[in-house]
Amino acid sequence: PGAKNVMEDGVWLARTGWKQVISRFAKGGGRVLGICGGYQLLGERIKDPFGVESKRNQVKGMGLLPITTILEGQKVVQRVTGICLLNQKRVNGYEIHMGRTRSLGREGEPFLKIHPPGDKTTWTDGWFVNGGQISGTYVHGVLDSPGFRGDFINTLRRAKGLKERASSQGRLARFHQYDRLADHFEAHCDVEKILTYLSAKVSKGTKVSDQVV
Repeated sequence: PGAKNVMEDGVWLARTGWKQVISRFAKGGGRVLGICGGYQLLGERIKDPFGVESKRNQVKGMGLLPITTILEGQKVVQRVTGICLLNQKRVNGYEIHMGRTRSLGREGEPFLKIHPPGDKTTWTDGWFVNGGQISGTYVHGVLDSPGFRGDFINTLRRAKGLKERASSQGRLARFHQYDRLADHFEAHCDVEKILTYLSAKVSKGTKVSDQVV
């Protein structure tokens, strides 16, 4: 997952032994997906020449991807959409990071081809090696994209000798669960009184999924 302070997280992973555990898992054929700070940590090295996150000038990554990252003062914050170049599945999500990552050119390929919604300007993001066994991306939300998530999980299932399963529409399923919680809450609480206390002008029985566009 992401990291609030990737420099110190890199030091913590090494100090606690997790760096070695993850490296052994990957070298044994385990599948690893790094997102944002996790993507940066999968690389060879992370440099912080401007002191953006730490007094440390640089830290070593896990060396699982042939990439290096330089942290910069300007934060990238934007929604993106695109295609995973590994499996041709559509992804939607967002970037929020401080850093520029480049390939060292030894092996592998870009992971995604993305662009802001409504903008045709595209660029590549992330990197993968060994047919996607090790991969990373700056895009949060890739696992919320049903096609990508289904392919990712079924790849793991096939490796374990399990049958493939259809991927659920995660966002819609999540809102239906919210509706079930709301129904349960309304059945056991005096919602009208609560709304009176809050001076809220919300009608009883409004469904969360009804508001999804």
